[in-house]
Amino acid sequence: MRHSPDGILIGLAALLAVVLVLYNAFAAPPIAGVESIRYLESSAPAASALAAASSSDAPASAQPLPGVTVSPLPEEASADASVPPEPADEPAVSFPINVNTASAEELDALPEIGPVTAQRIVEFRLKNGPFAYYEQLMDVSGIGPATYEAIYDYITLGEWD
Repeated sequence: MRHSPDGILIGLAALLAVVLVLYNAFAAPPIAGVESIRYLESSAPAASALAAASSSDAPASAQPLPGVTVSPLPEEASADASVPPEPADEPAVSFPINVNTASAEELDALPEIGPVTAQRIVEFRLKNGPFAYYEQLMDVSGIGPATYEAIYDYITLGEWD
C-alpha cells in the first residue's frame, strides 16, 4: 500500500500536536513565584483582617495582598456597609519594585525581606551607587541565593533593565 507524501506530513503534524499538548499538560515547568505570593498573603496582618471580613465560603488561600481593599459585591453588602474599612497598616506597594529608587519601607514588602535587610539594601545602594545587575543584590548582607530567587520576580532595576 502506498501513502501519499501529503498524508504522511499531515500524520506527522498531528502526532507533533499531540506530543506538544501532552508536554504542556504534564511536563511544563511550574509558574515561578507562586510560593512567594503565598508568603506575602500569609504574612500580612491587614490581609487576615480583610479575609475575616469577607464571606465565609471564600477559600482560605484567597486572602488579599497588603494594601489591597476588598469591596463586597452589591448582593453581598451587609447592614455594616456604612462603616468605612480600617486603613491598612502597610502602604500600598506596586510590583515590580525598583530596587534603585525604593525606600526601605517599600523594600520591606518583598518576600523574605524584613526591615533590617531592606535598610541594608538602601545603605548598599547609597554607598555603591545603583544596582547595575540583579545578581549584585546578593552582595548585600542577608541576601543569599534563596532570598534572591524569592524576590527576583518582584523587582526591577528601572532604567538599568
